[in-house]
Amino acid sequence: MASIFDQYEESARSLPRASSQSAVLGSSVGRGASPAGSNPFATPTPRTIKSRQMPAVPETPIFNKERIEFQIPNGKSVSRMAVCDRLVLLYTKDNTLCRIDLRSNPDQIESMDIRTSSPNDGVEDIFLDPLGRHILLAMRSGEVLYFSRHSKKSRTILKLRTHILTAVGWNYQVLDSPAGPLPILLGTQQGVIFETEFNASAAEASTVFLAASVESYWKQVCNLAQPEPVHIRGIYFDRLKGKSGMYAVLVATNTRLYQFRGTLGSTTDAPLFQEIFMLDPEKPMTNFLELPGNPRHCCLAAWRPVQNSTSPSSFAWLNEPGVYYADIGITGDTPDSYVLVNPQLYTFPKEKDKGNRPLSLVTTEFHVLIQYPTGVRVLSKLSCQIVFDDVFSVERYGKLMGICRDPASGTVWVYSEAAVYRYKITDESRNVWRIYLAKGDYDSALRFCQNDPSVSNMVQILKAESLLQQGQYEQSAEIYATSEAAFEEVVLKFSRLRQEKALKLLLLKKAELFKSNTRSPQLFMVCSWLMEIYLNHLQQLKTTEKDQVAYKELLGEFREFMANPQFTDVFTSSPDVFCSILLSHGADEEYLFLANHLGDSRRLIEFYLERQMYKEAIRVLSTQTSATPAGNAAELIYDFSPQLMRHVPKMMVDLWISKKTLNPHRLLPSLQRYNGTAMDGEAGEVVRFLEYCVFGVGTMDGSLHNYLVGMYCRMRNEEALLQYLLTIDEECKRKNMELYDRKGTLRLCVEHTLPRAAVHLYCVLDLHIQAVELALKFDPDLAKSIAKSFSLDNDTRKRLWLLIAQYMVTQDSDISKATELLHESGDIIKIEDILPFFPDFVTIDDFKEAICASLEDYNRHIGTLKGEVEEATREAEDLRGEISEFRSQCMFINGGEVCTKCRLPLLTQQFYVFPCKHHLHADCLMALVRPNLMGNKPVLVDDLRKQLETMREQDDSASLHSFGSGGAAGTLSKREMVKQELEDLIASECPFCGLLMIKSVDLPFISPDEYDAVTGSWQ
Repeated sequence: MASIFDQYEESARSLPRASSQSAVLGSSVGRGASPAGSNPFATPTPRTIKSRQMPAVPETPIFNKERIEFQIPNGKSVSRMAVCDRLVLLYTKDNTLCRIDLRSNPDQIESMDIRTSSPNDGVEDIFLDPLGRHILLAMRSGEVLYFSRHSKKSRTILKLRTHILTAVGWNYQVLDSPAGPLPILLGTQQGVIFETEFNASAAEASTVFLAASVESYWKQVCNLAQPEPVHIRGIYFDRLKGKSGMYAVLVATNTRLYQFRGTLGSTTDAPLFQEIFMLDPEKPMTNFLELPGNPRHCCLAAWRPVQNSTSPSSFAWLNEPGVYYADIGITGDTPDSYVLVNPQLYTFPKEKDKGNRPLSLVTTEFHVLIQYPTGVRVLSKLSCQIVFDDVFSVERYGKLMGICRDPASGTVWVYSEAAVYRYKITDESRNVWRIYLAKGDYDSALRFCQNDPSVSNMVQILKAESLLQQGQYEQSAEIYATSEAAFEEVVLKFSRLRQEKALKLLLLKKAELFKSNTRSPQLFMVCSWLMEIYLNHLQQLKTTEKDQVAYKELLGEFREFMANPQFTDVFTSSPDVFCSILLSHGADEEYLFLANHLGDSRRLIEFYLERQMYKEAIRVLSTQTSATPAGNAAELIYDFSPQLMRHVPKMMVDLWISKKTLNPHRLLPSLQRYNGTAMDGEAGEVVRFLEYCVFGVGTMDGSLHNYLVGMYCRMRNEEALLQYLLTIDEECKRKNMELYDRKGTLRLCVEHTLPRAAVHLYCVLDLHIQAVELALKFDPDLAKSIAKSFSLDNDTRKRLWLLIAQYMVTQDSDISKATELLHESGDIIKIEDILPFFPDFVTIDDFKEAICASLEDYNRHIGTLKGEVEEATREAEDLRGEISEFRSQCMFINGGEVCTKCRLPLLTQQFYVFPCKHHLHADCLMALVRPNLMGNKPVLVDDLRKQLETMREQDDSASLHSFGSGGAAGTLSKREMVKQELEDLIASECPFCGLLMIKSVDLPFISPDEYDAVTGSWQ
């Protein structure tokens, strides 16, 4: 037979098929026994929700009951049962207590020793803490026995000898944090409440001879027996959510439910709950709820959420009229505020069988399970109706004895005399939203249908319609925006009601929910519509001029809308549409705000230019430092410079100079409209920028240089032009390049009468004669400085001095000045050169000194030439003697001499001997010299060798005769001439000592053609 633990785990993994009765419970919470027409689970009518169907009801039952196949020991009937944290306690009528620890040893059923001082004593009730660490047995005799989770022997609670224990308020904080002080409350039949704390370790360590007390302390904190004893049936306390350190305590009697609230004592010394129970003895007690009757069975059950849950704790109190249940909280901040929230009383119907009265109950988050002798009924807390009636087989397993709930796992256990059942609770909140919806509590309904988008959408629409009918238009618009209601229908509703503010809120919320997509037509439409609404409303407020505060608030809201990052893509994708809307309403400031937000600098500049706000346009351009949506910052400057330069040239040039990365060439269209005559001020700014480009940046762009030169000429600024020409010509000479058009510049200088600049350009163009001719017209000294230039050859200088002399003689006819000119020329010209320029009537006496000096110079020159001729004659005679000696020179060769290259005997074949003593075979010499010949010489060598081979058989007598006689070349034979030519090519110098060896220094030791063969031989 499977153990209880095995059955427990197996049922948790797979739920068996429910019985016909369980199927009623499993269909839904809403399938209760409510009368027709008042069912809180009824589906909303199609008139309210069009084209929407309610979601299908889950088939899995909420409460699924199964019987644990567990044989009661010795076939005896169960009287009491308790389950906490998978620790099961079963008490049978034969005074046997069984303990089954499903956590550590689920297959072992352990019998516990119950010993009291009274014979035939039995267990009246079992109290088990939430973690199963402490067990209290209330005996019929009044004694109270204590067991720990693992102890086998009981300990008697001596402090309760004069009291009968009827209720225990366990500390449920142990489920959240087991460590720390965890006091509990004990209630008695006499109406007294004690506070204590059990020490399980001390109980387990006790022995027969040394028994330690299991109570850490013991203190009475409350006495409700005033003026007569009160039978306490249940105690529950817990910390209130949202109230720091605040506790609520509920104490149930047969007819009253007491409520206490407060904080624990500020000190850690026990007791901790005394301040909560401390009441004014002079005032009557009013902190209780009293219901009539004298019930035989009365109990208090509580449900506590998990630690991080937002749901409040709740309780259910079984009394004579019915079941009273509520959430635990605080309804106000006054000391008399109740701790019960939304209390309700379910009144028991009249039963035909008066013996079938409720015996006990447990509560869950949304239901109360009421145990009868013959079955279990499930009460819905929300609808206050019985939603499920589960009838048990009393004839087979006996009547039901009790019901309990494991607070750690949430499992509900029901036991009869001969069977144990377990309820598995599945998705208890699945249809809770229906009940809240029927009550009109839309917020709660939404909280419990988040997992079903269709249901959540339906509830949102119903809530929005309800708010719309109540006149709460703005709240309704916010909810409509988050729902999937037909957008067109919702918009028409608010439009017909003329609720522009709500419509604006709807559109704004709807736009925020759209996905950011530049191609979304819905988002584009909503944004444009919103802009129209904002602008119309602003225009109305601006026209009235009454409520400026509202105008400023609306303006700020409108700008927040335009600056919303979620709409930036839409505005950027269609800026023309939105900007045209703004301009159509005359909203210039908002237009500028949107353009600034989008970074659309081009649109801003165009706006300022249209309104002749040039300084503002310059300011926008000056702030451009990186790429903008309208294009690169430099492109903006290139595009708008022509227009701005016409109106604010100085500011524009300052901007150009501040932007170091601009290309000056692309700014030429902005400069070329100035001719330098009618617009001197503007032209000065152009020149300032061009000078910055030329001298500050050092640009090499010829067009900028030419334009600057042109501006100098048109402005007749010869001084600046000369400074430019001197500086740039020096740079051009250093870099060997031409930066400006010299001929064109010369033409402009002549055209605008700039003679000095023209003279300089004539000199640069090597037109020195023209330069001197022009210079003589206004400054003879300038002409003389040109003629003195040492960069000119003597002939040119002589011609220039002759021009100057002719001008001086022609103009002044002053012989003294002409004579001074001869000295200034540095003897470049003589007296005889300038004599033709003088008139015929001039006498020779005036030139006597000059003529005598000239004759003396001629004599000295003739003497010098004679010496040079004699020296050349002597050198020619020495050369002839050396040639004659060389022809008769001979060398002696030993018979053992070898070739310098191949190291073979030299005399075995034709050879060459060089004055440096190197000896080479003819073939070796050819092999050394031929690869180093340049041009077509290798081909010529091969051709000459072929000719020699052809002439080898011819008679060589003529050659021998010519060699012996040392005659002239004309007596050589043809073969000898070919041979002589070949030797001139290959044997003109020694290959080891001549230029050939010097040229081969940078050649590799291994030629590329031989590289592969040589490297292969090394491997």
